[in-house]
Amino acid sequence: MLFQEAIDKAPSVVLMDELDTLCPGKGSSEQEKRVLAVLLSMLDQLVNHRVVVIGLTRQLENVDIALRRPGR
Repeated sequence: MLFQEAIDKAPSVVLMDELDTLCPGKGSSEQEKRVLAVLLSMLDQLVNHRVVVIGLTRQLENVDIALRRPGR
């Protein structure tokens, strides 16, 4: 898994492009909500592992608010 590899090779950076398509905010399907839940869980596990995750988007307003909160 990508995040486990990042932990193993820490310090490391994970770059996620077009985050708005991976985790859209409004009008999400059940499958998109599950993807978001798994991603949030994985991000929470990275807190003490010297891994930085950078999400790129051109449409920040379309990214779920849970990913935009301070600390994430």
